[in-house]
Amino acid sequence: AVPVDVVDHRPPEETDKRNALGAEAAGVIDHGFKPNLPVDPGTFDGGFGHHHRQAVAAIIFGGDAVKTDGVVGAALADEVKSKGAHVSLAPTVNLHRSVSNGRNFECYSEDPVLTAMLSGAFITGLQSHGIGATIKHFVGNESEVERTTISSEVDERTLRELYLVPFEHAVKVAGAWGIMSSYNRLNGTFASENNWLLTKVLRDEWRYDGVVMSDWFGSHSTAPTVNAGLDLEMPGPPRDRGTRLVEAVGRGEVTEATIDLRVGNILRLAIRTGAIDDSQPYVERADDRPAHRALIRRAGAEAAVLLKNDGVLPIEPSHLAGKIALIGPNAKVARIMGG
Repeated sequence: AVPVDVVDHRPPEETDKRNALGAEAAGVIDHGFKPNLPVDPGTFDGGFGHHHRQAVAAIIFGGDAVKTDGVVGAALADEVKSKGAHVSLAPTVNLHRSVSNGRNFECYSEDPVLTAMLSGAFITGLQSHGIGATIKHFVGNESEVERTTISSEVDERTLRELYLVPFEHAVKVAGAWGIMSSYNRLNGTFASENNWLLTKVLRDEWRYDGVVMSDWFGSHSTAPTVNAGLDLEMPGPPRDRGTRLVEAVGRGEVTEATIDLRVGNILRLAIRTGAIDDSQPYVERADDRPAHRALIRRAGAEAAVLLKNDGVLPIEPSHLAGKIALIGPNAKVARIMGG
């Protein structure tokens, strides 16, 4: 058996960043705080610098949204606990690249820095109450069309300047405990068995020490996923692991040292969330919390952006000359999920 090290080995300056973000999420720091970014927004070429400086300015002068997302994370920790769980499968930080992407409602923005700041606050709020965050989908899952077979062809610079930014921030600044690999291939290789992504970038460069799990039925092999850095196949019972993994170890395709690493990461999550010592019977509750209802309304109001209002809204029925037409199926049936 290999001892599981739960000590945070990141440099002190990165721990300071997470502490600062946690304080900001709790409303401790003044509104004029300067975000701790995973990258310097002024170093981008080709117009990226201006683009990201605008996002940073929006965060600095509209810091309430970041604070609110931290409070939302903390509230959702209570909701997760009411379901008898220890880990939340959120947040989703894929970028808005097309209005037709059916899961845009889960994501934050088309801007990677704004996405990073909002999701980072959410992660900090959630994990401050002992519930693990699972940032997803790592990476290139910006389309739901053929998502389980498609290959997202993205050059490395674009990955690092756009699509990887929220994940890097989640690891280095917010200290996320979980990451979910995406269904799609990345440049020809499934994300769940992409060694460059899961090991070289995530663990070697970013020093991530949490769990990497597959999306549901998003594992496609045994030895390639284990060796690439996928700790956990979801959901159970396993299809690619179990007996198949034992056989792969017997054939020398996977070393026992690699198994120790994968198991250690899973145990570390269990320790961090307290699941390893939780012997309470599994119970799900549906708690109606008025404070959470008020928070939902507040978060929704702060997230709404009205580009221009010349006195049209709010609509006063007495001022209407006729009727208002609502067009389309959503006028009849409320869509609370999906796009």
